[in-house]
Amino acid sequence: MEFFINRSYFLNKITNVSHAISPNSPNPSYSGILIFLHPDMIHLTAQDSTMAIVTEIHPGELNQLRIESTGHMIVDAKYLIEIIRHMGGKNIHVMTVGDNMIQVSDENSKFNLFTLELERFALPDIKRPENEIKISLKNIRTTVDQIAYATSEKDARTMLMGVNFRSDGKRIITAATDSYRMALNYIDGEFSQNFNVTVPVRALQEAARIFKNDDDIIQIFVNKRKIQFVSDRTLIQSTLYDGTFPDIAAVIPKNFKSMMELDASMIIPVIERGILFKDDGVAELRMNLSEKGIQIYSGASTIGNADQQVYEVFYQGEELRMAVNGEYLLQAIKALKTLGKVRIDFTGVITPFKVSDPENKDMTMLVVPMRSSY
Repeated sequence: MEFFINRSYFLNKITNVSHAISPNSPNPSYSGILIFLHPDMIHLTAQDSTMAIVTEIHPGELNQLRIESTGHMIVDAKYLIEIIRHMGGKNIHVMTVGDNMIQVSDENSKFNLFTLELERFALPDIKRPENEIKISLKNIRTTVDQIAYATSEKDARTMLMGVNFRSDGKRIITAATDSYRMALNYIDGEFSQNFNVTVPVRALQEAARIFKNDDDIIQIFVNKRKIQFVSDRTLIQSTLYDGTFPDIAAVIPKNFKSMMELDASMIIPVIERGILFKDDGVAELRMNLSEKGIQIYSGASTIGNADQQVYEVFYQGEELRMAVNGEYLLQAIKALKTLGKVRIDFTGVITPFKVSDPENKDMTMLVVPMRSSY
């Protein structure tokens, strides 16, 4: 195989597909990128046991692709990317040398890399699932930025490590929880039939990173086993998590004992100062809540303590004394992405409280208070 291509363009494409590669794969061939030259395009594929990324490069003005001969090889992604990144030429020349080597060159340099075993690289099954969903890239990025924070990093219940996507017949509900905090958002999209799947965060992060324009509509194809994100001749495929995801919308309280509203710009610095004090890695904030204002106390046995007052707050309902994980509360408020008011509704001192933006009825955060002797 042999081709010429713009260096920066090719570097971007191989870097994108390389994000499917796991650093801990037991199969050495899965540390590489399959470069498959057809007469009219280049096919790039990388994968691990749960994800595959496939992209096509067709000749065009931006990439200046010229294919001299067809063929295919697997090349170690790490070394290929680093070599091309540090080359100085505008265009590069790539060709096979013998049966097990690839040469990458420009006008000033030449590099030879051994290829990996083709026989051990099983092509991913990228047959398109039957159920199609269309969501804007902006909504996928919103899901990554504002919902995925509530997933569990490690849990025997694997479905809690992903973001749940389901339809209610009219809209799409995205949700995440680790049992201690929950995040939920309603987004617009098109779908041909109802669905309920839990998607690994990594797949969503790659879609948000690789695809470029917020206004682009991303085609999503899904069944019970896998999901595909397709746009601009690139496909990201991931397996799905098994198990029944909790119905977060059903557990959001409808009636509350107390509520407060205050400026996000005011409460965020207060919480950030409070969580500097941690015991065993946990920043417990003890809060007194009343119409007079809120008092937030935090302390660490080996460091010291902080006692802060916030008076510019609107509060209604019963006075409450409660403890909360300060980092969870801070993440919930920041995830709202609001520059205005934050509303917090309470049902009691040990039951989940609701964090929301009064101007955005679609997004809701829940935080479970800490059990404390306070």
